[in-house]
Amino acid sequence: MTKPLLLTLCLAAGAAHAQKRAMPPKPSAGQVYDSVAQPAVPLGGTARYAQFLADHQRYPTAAMQQGQQGTVPVAFVVEKTGSISGVQAVKPVAPLLDAEAVRLIKSGPRWTPAKNSGRVVRQRVVVPVSFVLSPPAE
Repeated sequence: MTKPLLLTLCLAAGAAHAQKRAMPPKPSAGQVYDSVAQPAVPLGGTARYAQFLADHQRYPTAAMQQGQQGTVPVAFVVEKTGSISGVQAVKPVAPLLDAEAVRLIKSGPRWTPAKNSGRVVRQRVVVPVSFVLSPPAE
């Protein structure tokens, strides 16, 4: 009877030992995360960033005249230094609105970089930039 018990204990110990050795690979220095423990945040906070976007947005006149409106999701990478790179419209709405949304994001403030597992990492962020026309005055 002691032999089966001993075999069971050896198998359990072997499984536990194997689990300790299986460590996830370390992320590469250039890896971009979509989800992190501590997300990147614009300097001054999100409310101040939203106010910056509202204050600096220039609705293109030609787009206004053509009645173009919508929300342009703009994706970019917050680098480990807090700068941004790779700014692009993810789902284009109209060329003039897309270009203005990209310009607006590029002109924004630096960010506090993201952290994951206690390390500063690169993070992909998507910010929606809305263009809404006012209803015509009667």
